[in-house]
Amino acid sequence: MLKLRNKMIALLGTVGLAAAKTLVLSMLTEKIILRLGLEIAEWAAERTTNEVDNNLVGLMREQLRKTGVV
Repeated sequence: MLKLRNKMIALLGTVGLAAAKTLVLSMLTEKIILRLGLEIAEWAAERTTNEVDNNLVGLMREQLRKTGVV
């Protein structure tokens, strides 16, 4: 009986997490997600000493500007 209860709790937890994920993603638009990704990439690039990631982030920002996201 206890094993069945634990399985049911695990199943409900999985379903609950999936529903929460769907809800959050449906509330966010593609532009918000892309802007957030760009902000995170810029934040990470600022904390390194090489130029490669800075160039990649610059290219990413340029492409997002061309498409009207930023």
